[in-house]
Amino acid sequence: MISKEVLSEVLALDVLAVVGEVNGELKYWFDESCGNKVSRESKINIYELAHLCKDFIIDKGYIPTITTFSNKTVGALIKSIKDNTKEEWFSDSNEPEVVFKATEYIYNSIEE
Repeated sequence: MISKEVLSEVLALDVLAVVGEVNGELKYWFDESCGNKVSRESKINIYELAHLCKDFIIDKGYIPTITTFSNKTVGALIKSIKDNTKEEWFSDSNEPEVVFKATEYIYNSIEE
């Protein structure tokens, strides 16, 4: 799952709540009135969201690499362009999950 803060950043919306994933789509509520908190429910395909997250990762100066291993484990490796540091995550479920973890890590690193 992805936090509402990171989803807000990636989608450039004021996300009020992340409802959850249903049938490959992430449902969320966002403020569509520019500050008056008139909320609306929306959804996005998790693979489309993972692609937007990869764009976010690249925009923040990292190179993402996604690998699926023979035992269906998925791994994400991000490498900093600036200082060549590396971080990696693994999941037994799917590619979007590791991409979301990497995006959360980068978002939290920027916020610190």
